[in-house]
Amino acid sequence: MLSKIPETLFWGEDYILEMAPGQHTKPLALAFDGDAEELSFPTIYYFQPREFKVPVINSFNLMFRNVRDSTCPITRERLDDPEFLRETMNRNESFLSCLPNSIQYWQRRKNDLFAMMRQLGKQTVFLTLSASEIYWAPLMKCVYRFKHHIPEDESIDDIILEEMTGSQRAELVNGDLVLCCLYFDRLVGCIVNAIKLKKGPFGKYKLIEYFRRVEFQHRGSPHCHMLLWLENAPPDDERRFVNGEHVPKTIELIDELCTADSSQIGSERKLQTHRHTHACFKRNTRTCLFGAPFWPMKSTRILLPVTEADRIEALSDLYKSLREVLEQSESDDEMAFNTIEQFGATNSIESEDEYLKIHRHGIHRPTVMYRRSMRDLMTSPFNPTILSVLQSNMTFNISWMNIHVRLT
Repeated sequence: MLSKIPETLFWGEDYILEMAPGQHTKPLALAFDGDAEELSFPTIYYFQPREFKVPVINSFNLMFRNVRDSTCPITRERLDDPEFLRETMNRNESFLSCLPNSIQYWQRRKNDLFAMMRQLGKQTVFLTLSASEIYWAPLMKCVYRFKHHIPEDESIDDIILEEMTGSQRAELVNGDLVLCCLYFDRLVGCIVNAIKLKKGPFGKYKLIEYFRRVEFQHRGSPHCHMLLWLENAPPDDERRFVNGEHVPKTIELIDELCTADSSQIGSERKLQTHRHTHACFKRNTRTCLFGAPFWPMKSTRILLPVTEADRIEALSDLYKSLREVLEQSESDDEMAFNTIEQFGATNSIESEDEYLKIHRHGIHRPTVMYRRSMRDLMTSPFNPTILSVLQSNMTFNISWMNIHVRLT
C-alpha cells in the first residue's frame, strides 16, 4: 500500500497519513484551497508545496486602488496593520482578478469582451468545440507512449489502440489529464490559426478577432466557447431584419460556412448526430430543448415568427402535430419518410409556402432552417473542414444585433 501513497496523498512535514481528509468538513472553493494546484498536477510539483518568488505588490495596488476612504488615507502604518488588511480584503477582492477562474478574473474578462464589442461591433459567429479524447488516435498514442515509457523512435501499432475498450481508453486519459488538456488547447489554437488564413475553411470570411473561454463538463472533458468576428459579415440592416426574411448575404454566409449534410462527414457520422440525454428534457418539456429531430428543408431559410395579432391557432396546433409525427418517424423506422415531398403529402401540406407558414406559427424568435434531407433529422450543423480536424462534436450559431438565432 505504501508504494501507492505518492499517487494519492500529499506529503509534508505538517501532514500525517489521512485516508479521508475531506470527511466531516465543509466544501472548500478551489480558489481557497492552498494545495489544489500541487494535488492537481502531481507530475509537475511532485507533491511539494510551491514557493512564490514573485512579489504580490501589484495585486495589493489593484486592491487599494478601489478603496475609497478620503477621511483616513492609506499610510505605511495602516499597511503594517493586519486588521486593516483583513478588512480591506473582505471589502474588496479585486486582487483575485489575477487568479484564473475566479469571479474577479471573469469580471475583468467580461469587461474586455464588452470593450471588443464596442470597438468591433456584434460578433458574427458563436462557435463551440468539444473534446473527444478517447477517439483521438494521435492523443491516445501519445498518452500510451508516456505511460509505458516507449521511446519516440519506436512506433506504436494501431492494432493496440483499436483493440482497447472504452474503459481502457478512459483510464489512459485519466492517467494524464494535463497532456489531454494541452492537446485540446493546441488543437483549438491550430483551428483558430487556420480560420485566420485567406484560404482557410471560412474562405472570404477571414477571422478578424475572437474571444474564447474553455470550460470543463461534469465528466471532466473540456469544451471551448468562441465568439468570432469575421470579414465580409452581413450588413447591419440584415442583422436587424429591416427587410424581413430577405437576408441574402446572411444565407450566403450560412451556406458557405456550415452545412447539415451528413454525407460530408464521412464514416464518423456519430460526431454530429444528436442523441437525447436527460439535459434535453430537464425542464419537464416533451420536446428536445435543442430542437431535435430537426426540421427538413429544401433550402436554407431564415424565418420570423408571426405577430400575436396574425397568429392562427389552427396552424399553431398543426405545427405541434407535425412535430409529433417527426419525432415518431425518427424513432420508428416503419414510419420514416424518404423525401420531404412524402412527408408533406402524408400530412396534407399542399405547397412549400404552406409548410413555411406553419413554421412561422410554431417559432418564437428568428430561426435558421437549414437545408436538410430526411436522413439528416438528427444531424447538427457543422463546418466540414473544422470537423475533419477536430474529430469531435461542434456547434455553429449565427449572431444578430441583439439576439442569437436558433439553428434547427
